[in-house]
Amino acid sequence: MGFEIIAPAARVKLAGAAFGLAEPSVELDVARLRLPDEPTQIVLCQWISPASFGRHYDRANHLGLYRVAVAVDDTRAAYAAACAAGWTFHSPPINRTIEGTNVPAMWIAITRDPDNIAFEFVERPRSAFRPSSDSKPSDSKPSESKEEHRGQPRNS
Repeated sequence: MGFEIIAPAARVKLAGAAFGLAEPSVELDVARLRLPDEPTQIVLCQWISPASFGRHYDRANHLGLYRVAVAVDDTRAAYAAACAAGWTFHSPPINRTIEGTNVPAMWIAITRDPDNIAFEFVERPRSAFRPSSDSKPSDSKPSESKEEHRGQPRNS
């Protein structure tokens, strides 16, 4: 998919209070990724201890992770590569026109992670949203990675 590994998966032990938990400590595996030309980082966490419990919400009107959409340059190619790696999808990629976007039609492929959270490949070529070379650079610095926790920990 083109992500660079900023920090490979490593087991970390943190204070449970940082996550609003009564346990003195929590253990999780954490990895950090980003796309080569993007400042935003994705932090992947696999909870080890305490054990996960419960299920994610089935509606988008709750706090917490409901779906993940990843922009790709070619949804059909990303779908084929993911299928070759053993992923399963609900259907082959579909073409959708979404009014009000900079890209008139988008190919989308949807699967679900082990926690049943929707994971989408969306063909929104990043090149269509990059500033032109003649535009002035922004005065703001890229935002740092933020790790947020809402609700109870779960495997994802």
